[in-house]
Amino acid sequence: MAGKWEVKLVKPLETLRIHANDAWTRSMPELDKWMRAELIPSLVYGGNGIAGIAQTDFYRFITSERGLSELGIPASEPPKLLNAYATDAFKVRIHKSHMVLEFGNYVKLKAATPHPANGTGHLHIESWLEWVDGLEVGRGFVPRENIHGRATRAIRLGDPLGGLMLPRGAYGSTGLWRFPAQLRDYETKWFNQNFQRIEQTITDKMLEIFITKLIS
Repeated sequence: MAGKWEVKLVKPLETLRIHANDAWTRSMPELDKWMRAELIPSLVYGGNGIAGIAQTDFYRFITSERGLSELGIPASEPPKLLNAYATDAFKVRIHKSHMVLEFGNYVKLKAATPHPANGTGHLHIESWLEWVDGLEVGRGFVPRENIHGRATRAIRLGDPLGGLMLPRGAYGSTGLWRFPAQLRDYETKWFNQNFQRIEQTITDKMLEIFITKLIS
């Protein structure tokens, strides 16, 4: 004669919560590793559908002939800023119940971008990022095509730089220079442009890892 069988789950939600918490705990180290190895490079150089800092109008300007000339730096300098972002400006902190991606460390960015001509002539500036912040220069930028005569032999007109910072009146110089105002807040513009995509990318990866740990 068939018997009657009954299976009763006692506090099923609590049991599921225990497994979920365990899966979350085991997911965090892997998520941390992924964020450091893949996400941060994407934030700086681009990838995973994210436009990196290297794709901003700001970075395009400081690597252009005019931008390099106005800042008075060689083409080898801007990549140092990107490297500083990749190694120091973004920080990942994983906690038991949450995680944090921190962005912004101006002190370390300045330390990584010293002006190569600091202390020469009348130039006294620790980092060329100080000009990005709005520091004024008592000279105006004159493009290469407007310069002639002996001034064309100036070192900063060598390849790939495209002009000189000259006193007021020299070859049409205005005698005053500031970094382009529309490019100064590049970090804020970059973050606002990419926030939703960054959030979605992290969420997707987190769920991918979490589900794997939940069924393993």
